[in-house]
Amino acid sequence: MKQKSIIEEWYGVKPLIPLGYPWLSPTSGARLSQEVLDAMYDAGKYKVDLRELLLRAGEEVARIIDTEAAYITSGGSAALTLAAAAVMTGRDLAKMRQLPNTDYPASLPNEFIVQTGSLALMSLHLGWPAEKLSGLAVEHPRRVKYLMPRK
Repeated sequence: MKQKSIIEEWYGVKPLIPLGYPWLSPTSGARLSQEVLDAMYDAGKYKVDLRELLLRAGEEVARIIDTEAAYITSGGSAALTLAAAAVMTGRDLAKMRQLPNTDYPASLPNEFIVQTGSLALMSLHLGWPAEKLSGLAVEHPRRVKYLMPRK
């Protein structure tokens, strides 16, 4: 008899063999190397200021990939959410605090231009049926309207 994974044993969620892009967030992300798992285990022994850790880790990633800045997220969905919020608010702290309200007190942008080839991935991350996003793309080629609908 095959041994169950701890996730299957605890929660009844069976392992899957992902098709297409197996490293996407909806399929548990990338498989971690032993080196990464060991580093996570070691890091878990200490308490740190997470804001400072994220800042330093972002600086290190930016240095490694030779770019101006980088920000570490928990996965693709978080990255998309933060990117959308950054586009909507810029550097304005009052607008940041206003989210998710896009109407009051200030009117925030709430339309995004996306590649139509990205609709399937967006469907996975947003949890929306691909047909809903595809319908919007047909109505407005090369953009999807109202990903963050005004209330």
